[in-house]
Amino acid sequence: MKKVMTGAKYLFTLVMLVVISCSMSANDSLVGKWQQTVDEQGVKIVTIYDFHADGTLSQHMDMSNSSTPRMKMVADGVCKYTFQNNTITFKFNPQDFNFSTFEVEGLDQATTDAILEQTKTSMTAMEQKITNVKIDGNKLTGTFNGQEFVLTRM
Repeated sequence: MKKVMTGAKYLFTLVMLVVISCSMSANDSLVGKWQQTVDEQGVKIVTIYDFHADGTLSQHMDMSNSSTPRMKMVADGVCKYTFQNNTITFKFNPQDFNFSTFEVEGLDQATTDAILEQTKTSMTAMEQKITNVKIDGNKLTGTFNGQEFVLTRM
């Protein structure tokens, strides 16, 4: 009788693990805040991707450089995303981004505003895809525009 009860408990535990793992989607492992820091040739860009379970992506970007002319940009945006077949797909529209800071040292406001509009257009001109996505604990890797893409869970 004791062996039957132990076997039943084992079987119940196994069934529960299968049910839980089947109900979790790949999307569940993506949900949360992830950070990417790029520091190249005096330009530092920190981007935070916050993937929500409802299919929205909040992105915060903070860019600054230490060379002349100095430039500082802080922007936040929200859009929809999908995560299927190890590919994250999203597209921002110009109205999806709010630039709380956009400064270029030594330029007048009209030129700075023109550069801001050009930056918005270039950032939102196409659907973005991160392919070959792999999530291993707190590290997400993939390919973006032919280059390795790495995020760290916050």
